[in-house]
Amino acid sequence: MNPLNEQQIVSIEKILEEKGLDYGPLKEELLDHICCQIENEMTTGNLFSQALQKSLDAFQEDEMKELQTQTLSLLNKNQTFMKRLSFAALITFMVVASVTLLGQIDPPDRSPLNGDIKITSAFGMRMHPIYKVKKKHNGVDFKADPGTPVYATSDGVVVKVEDQEKGYGKHIVIQHDEQFKTLYAQLSRMDVEVGQKVKKGTLIGAVGNSGASTGPHLHYEVIKDGKYENPEHYFRP
Repeated sequence: MNPLNEQQIVSIEKILEEKGLDYGPLKEELLDHICCQIENEMTTGNLFSQALQKSLDAFQEDEMKELQTQTLSLLNKNQTFMKRLSFAALITFMVVASVTLLGQIDPPDRSPLNGDIKITSAFGMRMHPIYKVKKKHNGVDFKADPGTPVYATSDGVVVKVEDQEKGYGKHIVIQHDEQFKTLYAQLSRMDVEVGQKVKKGTLIGAVGNSGASTGPHLHYEVIKDGKYENPEHYFRP
């Protein structure tokens, strides 16, 4: 992958400033993210101009400006606290804060899979299938074929899209409101990006066998106020 040259990076930075995104830490994080996206697009044969337009189209200017306004307001209210945050932590904080733009949110009451579902491992203590020790299972496992579509269980903002060699493997975390988060793990594919708003029923990925997994399935968690909840108390198949 060929990195962008200095002139190309400067041109992207100017575009962000023209869009009103002039707060330093936010602009730098967005600049880095967009540059990575453009480089990925160019590896598929797109010219710089084509890759730039496609990457910029992924951002909604009005929403980003509103997020910047809210962020600066929070910074002014609590400068001592915010100065302690790293740039990465600040961006995470701002993404989570953007949930307030969504309005009233339903609890995660949709099944993450369509059709008939079968839970192969329930919430609670169990013998871990790989490590062979008693360990709490913080979610439920759904039996499903590889490639089965996975859907968001309520409206929210994507706050994590990560690929681990072990553990959760390919997994997504959605922040629904100040109380609820959901996690979708062991995926084969992830179709969303950090910061993306999703609606209940939005396709976000596909069932897989990544991470610490003995076979294709979807591992699904519901977190309320920082504590793991039994997902079966929420979703309606």
